Amino acid sequence: MLPASQKNNIAEMKRTFLEPALKKINEKTPLKVTYTTEEDGRLLFNFLDKKQ
Repeated sequence: MLPASQKNNIAEMKRTFLEPALKKINEKTPLKVTYTTEEDGRLLFNFLDKKQ
């Protein structure tokens, strides 16, 4: 669960929650997860199998 301060500050949420989580997922699973930020603020995630 995110603190209220991170819900309102996307940059802080990315730095303290999203980037560390994606780093762990990419290191410890057979998946490669990336994301992009849309102009309206939505995050789009891409999940790929590392074996490809």
